[in-house]
Amino acid sequence: MKSLIKTLPCTFSLWLLIPSFILLASAKVTLASVQKAQFLKHKQFYGTPRRLEYEVKLALAVDKDFKQQKLANEIQNLLSQLIIQNQLKFSELVNSSYHIDPEIKSFVFKDYYLDTQKLDLLNANAAYRLRYRWTHHEKYMRSLLFPFLKSFYPDRCEIQLKFGYSEDQKNQTVKVWETRFEFRNQSQPFNRELNAPSPPWPFKEYLEYAQSGIYQGHLDRSLNLGKKMAIQYPILPMHEMLTQALPQLTNIQLNQLLPVETLRLRTHLNIKNPWGSGPNPEQAFIISIDFSQTKANKKIQAKSVLEIEIEIDRNITTQIENLTSSYINEQQHQKGSSYNKAKPKFQSDSEAIYNFSMQAKTLLNLDLHFIKSQISKLIRSKYTYKVLTVKNKYKRLRE
Repeated sequence: MKSLIKTLPCTFSLWLLIPSFILLASAKVTLASVQKAQFLKHKQFYGTPRRLEYEVKLALAVDKDFKQQKLANEIQNLLSQLIIQNQLKFSELVNSSYHIDPEIKSFVFKDYYLDTQKLDLLNANAAYRLRYRWTHHEKYMRSLLFPFLKSFYPDRCEIQLKFGYSEDQKNQTVKVWETRFEFRNQSQPFNRELNAPSPPWPFKEYLEYAQSGIYQGHLDRSLNLGKKMAIQYPILPMHEMLTQALPQLTNIQLNQLLPVETLRLRTHLNIKNPWGSGPNPEQAFIISIDFSQTKANKKIQAKSVLEIEIEIDRNITTQIENLTSSYINEQQHQKGSSYNKAKPKFQSDSEAIYNFSMQAKTLLNLDLHFIKSQISKLIRSKYTYKVLTVKNKYKRLRE
């Protein structure tokens, strides 16, 4: 794997160097416990509400000759051939054609997985992390040399919790609940009065937010003669950890840290469809090739993993789920009322939308698993590897 490791810097960002060095040396940080009863007294919690995600991925240990960019190019060519040969079924339903991104994009993630002294999150098959993201590999590399330049600051910072993993070993499908707190204006609690903090989001400060579950923000407008007013914002990931992932604990001290560095290469399959939304309404499938690695210390061996994930864009799946759920709820409501004969045309339209959406869901899932099978076939024909048990990334790299 030396060829790939050369493309991924083994050192962490210089602006994180001192705290990272200390933490890597001991894999331990000190912080007072989060008291569950006290934390749950807060009346409101902020962040993205938990949602169920479906992941179809391959997790592999690859040999030393593996090259990540080469594999990404081969997957890009494979997807192009599937489109040319008209082997994907969803396009027939929406009477449109798939098209692939013209180029593969790169990202770098620097994750800091947190856990208790007894590794309660690991044992509960959950993962809690502080994540930094750079939107291009070259930008990240330049940040190592020039950490003081704004042009090379990370592009995103967030705190994430994943829990409730359920696995289908045969199909290598994973269902998992996820909630996050993002430091950007498009996410709670940030708005015109409370602007999201700007990068570079200093590591020590933001690590404390993740450990305590409290973000210390400032309202730009207040009743105090226009002065900024400090307010505490309890975050949803900590709330879900205390109530869902680790409900048996009365207090939590997140003093174990696992830094993980990931290079992601990503492409998309796009198609015009009735359910797309957001800035990329035609985006249907996301294909990510991730290589992640940890650094060794006295307690942890250096590990690496290759993950290939294929997922349906969540904007499409959310819209389909909303439409089908709405129809089911409507039918249940009308069963107990005299309204069911009042508007037969409305019923017919609703039923048609429901059936169409269910067809779309079926065909999207067929395409999803077909793409996965074709990528698996490609890898089997060209690479030496070992399939890893389908678990969350934190467990793969920590155990």
